[in-house]
This record gives sequence, C-alpha cells and structure tokens, in this order.
Amino acid sequence: MPLYEGSLYGLLRRERQKERDVGPELVRAALAATTDRMLSQILDALDFIHTRDPPIIHRDIKPANILYRGDKFLLTDFGIAKIVDTSTTMVGSCWYVAPEVRLSGGQTPEVDIYGLGATVVECLVELPPETERASKWPYWEQWHQELRSLLNEHASPYAPMVADNAEHRFSARELLDTFNRPAHIPSQPQANVGWTSLGLSMQQEANQSMTGNSAPPSPMDWTQTGAIAIFRGVPRPVLEDTTAAWGDIVGFRSRQQA
Repeated sequence: MPLYEGSLYGLLRRERQKERDVGPELVRAALAATTDRMLSQILDALDFIHTRDPPIIHRDIKPANILYRGDKFLLTDFGIAKIVDTSTTMVGSCWYVAPEVRLSGGQTPEVDIYGLGATVVECLVELPPETERASKWPYWEQWHQELRSLLNEHASPYAPMVADNAEHRFSARELLDTFNRPAHIPSQPQANVGWTSLGLSMQQEANQSMTGNSAPPSPMDWTQTGAIAIFRGVPRPVLEDTTAAWGDIVGFRSRQQA
C-alpha cells in the first residue's frame, strides 16, 4: 500500500500555521491553489462513481477523508458508501451533511456535492474547531445559512454546491465542465479513469455497502489557478427556503424543536 503524506484536514492546519512567517496573503494564495487542485481531482473521482450503473454515493465527503501526496489528492474511507437506492438512513459527519439527508429523504449523488462544497468552505475560510461550532451555531439552520453565506462571500461560483434543493446543485460532471481548462487538458473524462486510477479498490458487500483500500492515484495534469478564477459562466441560483425542521443530529437541533 502506498504511503500518503496525510489528510487535507492536516494540510489545511499546517498551511495556516505558516501565516505568521509568510503573511496572510501568501497563505490565502496557497490555499486557493490547493483548493483548485483538490477540487478538480475529487470531482473526477465523484464523476466516476456517480456515473456507475447504478450510481454509488460516498456519503461522507470531508477534509479528513481526502488524502494527499504532493499535488495528488485521493478520496478515501468508503466505509459508508452505498449504491443509490431509496435509502433514508442518516449517515455522514454532521458539518457536511446535506439538508435532504437530515430530512430523511432519498439520497442521491448530490449529497456528495454538498459535502464537497462544505469542504471548499473549510479550505478557503478558517473555521472554529468542531468542538466550538455547536455552541456558536446550536441550530442546524444557522450553520447551513453560515455555510452558504461564506461560500457566496469567498467563492460565489461554488454556491450551487450547497443549495438547499439537491436538484439545484451542479453534478460533478457539470462542475468539471465549467473549469476554464487550458487547451491541452481534455474536457471529457480521461479514458483510463477507474477504481485503481482513482485510488480505490472496491468490494461490494452483501448489504450493498462499499469498502475501500488505498491505491496509487493516476497522474492528473491540472492548472494551478486561483480557486475563484477557475470557474466561468453563470451558476445556478441558490434557493432561499430553509424553513424546514432538520431534526436532532450530533450536537444540532432544529429551531422548531427548541
């Protein structure tokens, strides 16, 4: 099994610790470039699993589940991944869970897009430790609004990724197609993309859950542009309706339950 340097979560912490030595501007630029590289590669991975027949959803996208080695990023921890069906089981880490999951609705690949959107926020904005977030945003509606506000403020083209309605989120392929790629980078998925090239070795269990083991990622040539500049075109609008009750989950409660 190849060795990886660590997780995206640890990488973000180390980069931000350099601010005193190199200054905030250089750190922000480095984090923007990291976001660019990470997002393009993880979207390629999601596009691959989401377009299987039937589709597969990861259900726990977050910085701790993204490994890196140099400029290569790997999506890992498929312990709760599932072939898409009508499952209403609530799984995932609370700070990255999509609204429809909290509402016990049917889960689609768009729950992964939401989790990746929340991950983008964590890349571009230094958030309080998870142990402090529940006290700052005791109701899940508050956190969801904060997430949307931060994404609109710091990288508005990403805003549709955390839309209230899953149907208003871009798919992984749509997001990839909006990248302003240089001419030498193909606009279609690479022909050699597969489980191994994505760093995944999958085995389907009897209960249709998926497990994964690390494997070397394939080389991916992505331009290192700023995190905001890589998008072009007009994103879909983010809906404003967040009046539904989300329910209790890991430190959260709904206003309507208070």
